[in-house]
Order: sequence, then structure tokens, then C-alpha cells
Amino acid sequence: QPASRSVPAQARGGFADFIVKLEDAPDVAEAIRLFRKDKAAGRAAFEAWQAENPDFADFEFRGGSYSGEAFLRKRFDGPPDRSRVAAALERLRASPDVAYCDPDYTAHPGQGD
Repeated sequence: QPASRSVPAQARGGFADFIVKLEDAPDVAEAIRLFRKDKAAGRAAFEAWQAENPDFADFEFRGGSYSGEAFLRKRFDGPPDRSRVAAALERLRASPDVAYCDPDYTAHPGQGD
């Protein structure tokens, strides 16, 4: 039987998700509202806003909360290690449009970092 040729997920690249609250961004609020009813329309609305806001050029819109936070995803060429996530977080926080943002980590109780 031939050896498996699958590549570990970390070697193919990965992503990190962020929860971002934007200030004075009614277009993003509208994108979040639209996304709940029509994902394609919500993404299109966000992408129109994103085209005018280059700080967010390489983040993918994944939806939003009822309190107006946007869920954004950043894809990486390699594994999303702490330094890459920290750099993306720092970049988001440097934008004058961002009120706050945090990585959206999944907790794994009983496991190490």
C-alpha cells in the first residue's frame, strides 16, 4: 500500500479569526445586518467598504455580532503562530477605525498552549 501523501494542515497554511469593533462605520454595520439574511450581499457590502479602507485589505469578512462587532479572518502562508497573530492584531489595532479587537481563540481545556 502506498505511503500517505497528505500534507499536515500547518504546512498548508492556516488562519486566525478576529473580533473587531469599528467606530463610525455604518457601512460595516449594514454589511453585518445584510449578512444575517444574505451572506453574499453582506460580503459584497463589506468588500465595497474594504476597497476604501486598505488597512483591512487582506482580511476576510465572516459575519458579525448583534452588538456590531465584525468577525474577520486573516489567512497565512504558514501556521498561524503567536507572532503572526500578534502582528495581525497590532495592525488592526493601529487603524483609526478600530475601537477594539481581539483574536477569537477556541479554548481547549486540559491542553497546553
